[in-house]
Amino acid sequence: MMIKKNFVQTLKNKTFTEIDRVGKYLIFKLEDVAFISHLRMEGKYQICKKGDILSKHDHVIFVLDEGMELRYNDVRKFGRMKLVDHDDYKKSTCPLSKLGPEPFEIELLRALSKA
Repeated sequence: MMIKKNFVQTLKNKTFTEIDRVGKYLIFKLEDVAFISHLRMEGKYQICKKGDILSKHDHVIFVLDEGMELRYNDVRKFGRMKLVDHDDYKKSTCPLSKLGPEPFEIELLRALSKA
């Protein structure tokens, strides 16, 4: 329960500044912190209007501007979220540090090296 409380307190009243992807991980960057999310088998994010009927599988709800919410829904509860340092999340976070380069980055490098 302490982990949940820390997660909520850390993200409370923060603003999303960017959303990135590395492999199968989504990185939600906020003003001074980021969190990494892996959807696993069935996890998904949905943008809903505040007051829309909640699903019993909506596990995390982020309140957005203009009466909207970002809801994390996961039937099997396999998905994961982890708070990380905003500046060097790729270096310091174990799952991301073990990933190779993105395939499109490799193709771009090959194309540039031939030019």
